[in-house]
Amino acid sequence: MTLSQFWKKIYSNPRRIRRRKRYGIPAMVAFRDAMSKAGIPWSPVYGTLLGAIREKGFIKHDDDIDTGVWSDSITGGLDNLHRCLEEAGFTYSHCFLVDGGEFAREETWKWHGLHVDIFFFDPIEGDRCKGYMFYPFKGTANFRESNKLYGGLRVVEFEVPFAKQTEMVPFDSIEVPITKSAEGFVVARYGINWRIPDPTFVYPQPGVVGNVERPDKLAVKTR
Repeated sequence: MTLSQFWKKIYSNPRRIRRRKRYGIPAMVAFRDAMSKAGIPWSPVYGTLLGAIREKGFIKHDDDIDTGVWSDSITGGLDNLHRCLEEAGFTYSHCFLVDGGEFAREETWKWHGLHVDIFFFDPIEGDRCKGYMFYPFKGTANFRESNKLYGGLRVVEFEVPFAKQTEMVPFDSIEVPITKSAEGFVVARYGINWRIPDPTFVYPQPGVVGNVERPDKLAVKTR
């Protein structure tokens, strides 16, 4: 275990989890209201969506909030989205852009220090969308080292069920909209045993069906 990994395990990660426990629900309410004001449909994704349909709230070890929007449904454009988030008390942190955002983008905002990630999905046909995840290049220890050596992160592309139609569901003490393809989404990303909590789970799982490496693309962090 490197010094950086030890620091994250002993100090950084527990601190982020405590922050999520304190501010997670208020942040979800603020985000939900901001997106409603902006007229932009959204749904929790990844670990936050898994928590919504399995735990009816956050997964215990979650330390951030993952949200997804459809790239062709950004009513009023990014300026409208950003303005509504800022008016709701969110502060912009950074984003990752592929081809300047033309190919893919991922934004991170903060609510009292809690990270709220916005993932942009490209509709293909029916309820299927194309999504993107960014990882350190192989042989590097973390995002920082990958940025230093390669100028960014490697890009992984995948297809996933992610219907624009949503339904309100209980989430802890509130309600949030989730995609009607929620179960298909978590099966595609976490496997058929998603209902069984696995403390040893590592994301992404090796050999996940549908992941396509894009060596021709680079995700660049911007502020």
